[in-house]
Amino acid sequence: MIAAEQTEEGFLRAIAARPEDQGLRSVFRDWLLEHDDPRGEAMSLAAQFEPTLVQRKRLVRLCERHARQWLGPLADKAEIEACRFSSGLLDRLVLKAGLTPADFEE
Repeated sequence: MIAAEQTEEGFLRAIAARPEDQGLRSVFRDWLLEHDDPRGEAMSLAAQFEPTLVQRKRLVRLCERHARQWLGPLADKAEIEACRFSSGLLDRLVLKAGLTPADFEE
């Protein structure tokens, strides 16, 4: 990944293209931590082999607190409580009922 791609969007595009690349996810996690993004902490906690109860609770709180931010422009269209994050990344997106393709033109 070249320096110009070291943006959140650049990392997410690269991860979407190579979802099995754990090294890329690790670099993204470190980049997020360097930028004081709480998703970096969530990814670090999720990467623990056997997280403690305190670590698991912290991960849940981070996901609950930051889900809207992490969903970005989809937040207003999503059933936030039903969405799930895995390793700091969106794993399940549940959209509100009644949305049409026109709702996604932006």
